[in-house]
Amino acid sequence: GGDFGALLDWWPSGISGCLVDDVVRPTQRVLSRADGSTVTERLVHHRPEDRMFVLEVVEGFPIAVHNYTCRYEVRELADGTCRLDWQPRATVEAGHSSTFDDLVDAGWDQIAAGLRAHV
Repeated sequence: GGDFGALLDWWPSGISGCLVDDVVRPTQRVLSRADGSTVTERLVHHRPEDRMFVLEVVEGFPIAVHNYTCRYEVRELADGTCRLDWQPRATVEAGHSSTFDDLVDAGWDQIAAGLRAHV
């Protein structure tokens, strides 16, 4: 059903560590970036039988980006292949939409590269 701590298994670069705290509810993970900074994410919804989860970033994103959530769902297609539906959302302060766009672009590049390497 999916391991919230397995990010390093398929995220190809930029993240040097992942520490999961599954004692707190909801489960959180702290990602250590290669530059020494961290991002704390909370698992807010998880349906392992549907290969779907939603996370929210608790801290570690640029100050102009608030309420960041991201939904991941792997869907099997009729031809036997799979598709990842990835839906990042946030509230972004006026004048900072490029900050969010840059986060999403970099995130997708990392996800795509990691998945290509593991498929």
